[in-house]
Amino acid sequence: MKFNIIFFLLVSLFSYTNKQIEIIKQAYKIGSYTKANNNHTFGDTLVSIILTESSAGKYIIGDNYYNGKEKAFLDKSLGVGQVKLETAIHMILLYPKHYKYFKQYIHRNPFAYKVYSKYLLYIKYYSDILERYKNNNTRRGYRVRRWARRELRYYKNKMKPYKKYYKIDMELAQQLLINNEFNLDVAANYLKTNYNIALRRQYKNPYFKAISRYNGGWKNKVYYKRVIKNMRYWEKLKKKLHL
Repeated sequence: MKFNIIFFLLVSLFSYTNKQIEIIKQAYKIGSYTKANNNHTFGDTLVSIILTESSAGKYIIGDNYYNGKEKAFLDKSLGVGQVKLETAIHMILLYPKHYKYFKQYIHRNPFAYKVYSKYLLYIKYYSDILERYKNNNTRRGYRVRRWARRELRYYKNKMKPYKKYYKIDMELAQQLLINNEFNLDVAANYLKTNYNIALRRQYKNPYFKAISRYNGGWKNKVYYKRVIKNMRYWEKLKKKLHL
């Protein structure tokens, strides 16, 4: 039995790349420094969440579809913690001193992307149609192109007032993708914030509530069980990494 446990730990450890191991260590460090109002920290929790969400950085874009249709890029979950743009904006606004550098990515209409992201989807849709029918010289092809051009112009005009916001929002989204420290820090503060809200509302199990809400809603038992399952695995891996 002892040999089997050691073998499991070795296989588990070597199944990750060096980069993933570094991300795991980084998540543990950031989570451990993040304290709730009752001094609860989130090192183990944050590692378990990034294992659940992105397999420690293996899958950095998630939540791609809704009702079978692809979401706009800015509506997806991004980076090692699968953080949504909305969450990042909320945390920057909530902790402006902590996120001094990232305040440059907050404009006067920070949630405008929720409106214009659908315009981007339509622009892509009609652009794809024009590309598909560009060499179709039938009567139907002509009608389709005329219709698609009309619709494309309409949505491009709808998009015009949001162009300056789109540029800034894309820069923040890119930070969530490439800046692991920022992504993990936002994820940790979001956990802390949810935990503190649960404490203030005197919920029975604020820890469960914090994890549940990370993936949407205060009662997400399925997600909570997935995180706890990865936490048991992490506890074994943690010993092997001497953390």
